[in-house]
Amino acid sequence: MKRSIIPLIAIVFVCVSAEAGGAAAHSLLSKQHVTATVASPLVGRWSRVHRCQELVNALKAAGLGSTAPSAVGDFFPGSTSKQLAKKPDPCEGAKPMVHSHFFAGNGTFGSLDQNSNQVDDGRYRIVDVHTLRIGTSTFHYRILSNRTLRLNPVITAAARRQALAHPLQFSTAVWMVSVAYPGHSWKPAPCNGWC
Repeated sequence: MKRSIIPLIAIVFVCVSAEAGGAAAHSLLSKQHVTATVASPLVGRWSRVHRCQELVNALKAAGLGSTAPSAVGDFFPGSTSKQLAKKPDPCEGAKPMVHSHFFAGNGTFGSLDQNSNQVDDGRYRIVDVHTLRIGTSTFHYRILSNRTLRLNPVITAAARRQALAHPLQFSTAVWMVSVAYPGHSWKPAPCNGWC
């Protein structure tokens, strides 16, 4: 008699589960999606010491050298891009500063300045094993064996043209280079509640 109860219990469980309908299935799929995001090695906080000349060099390499005054303002609080454009060297007097990004398991992206103040925010999603999107901007990324992150912006021709048409205005292309610091590595850092 006990043998016949076990299959009956299993059938009742399956029927009750099936009757729960789409909401339960959607909830289960949502939990699986969140788990997949949380499991990504990208999730966490990544930090590095920014140097002004590294950013200027990255902009030049991306064909955006003329936009440097609009990008280096973080190194010169209170200065405008017009003021920085008048300098023979836009990085003259710049001091290195710590900067970090966080990628939370729920899809939240943010950047923190040297005082741990949030200076950027948005949503990200992983497109494939080496591609992610922050908002509508695409980046290639790699996490190397020594647990360092490398980011490279995928700048569209339209975004490049828009940045070059208004080089003293902060633009999407300039933002992408500023987020990535291509060619440089980001190291893991404690989340401290951010991720």
